[in-house]
Amino acid sequence: MDRLGIIGGLGPMATAFFLEKMIAMTDASTDQEHVNAIVYHEPATPDRTAFILDRNAPDPGPFLIETAKRLEKDGVSAIAIPCVTAHYFRDRIGEAVKIPVFNGVAQTAAFLEERKVSRVGIMATDGTVASGLFQTEFDPSGISCIFPDALMQKKVMALIYDYVKAGREEDLSLYREVSEALYADGAEVVLLGCTELSVIGARHTLPGRYVDVLDVLAMHCVDRFARLKKGVSAALLQ
Repeated sequence: MDRLGIIGGLGPMATAFFLEKMIAMTDASTDQEHVNAIVYHEPATPDRTAFILDRNAPDPGPFLIETAKRLEKDGVSAIAIPCVTAHYFRDRIGEAVKIPVFNGVAQTAAFLEERKVSRVGIMATDGTVASGLFQTEFDPSGISCIFPDALMQKKVMALIYDYVKAGREEDLSLYREVSEALYADGAEVVLLGCTELSVIGARHTLPGRYVDVLDVLAMHCVDRFARLKKGVSAALLQ
């Protein structure tokens, strides 16, 4: 059976919303028409941002690789990681297995390029920002990345760590402040570049134009492993 492997738990709520997104995007009238998947929910994996910023912190790489190998042994055809910061380790994971490891950041770059978006405001973890993940994939497509200033980036991290990861109700005023600053700096679209921000996007109606990396990854997985509903792609950027 053709199955998707998911390295989950990074964080836990983001994985739950990723599954919900795939189900909602699938054109199915029976259970059997949905995506077959094996999910390893591994919240004990060390924090990705902590390691990227400080190499003395525990390395998540071996944990992610070990999970990918277990999924490969279980017979999955490809692997998705519903955590943007964990994409920093994607090359290491890909070298350890013989099956594709989907690149949600590259898929998002292609999605935006197709829609002729050239300036994107990035809301992501400090680790993702420091890693250059988005610049690496967006620059070849001619897409400029606009990042929050230091004060606004602290507000992004508060949304991610102090609210979603901590299980607290989100303070949408923080999101509005950051997104308005990014639009003022010339962003055409705000990118939800962390899967904890995807949780906020799923729970609330967010102002302005935005694209969610988790949406793009979920769409790609459904298109590969099931049948995508008509209109899904167009709905991801209004």
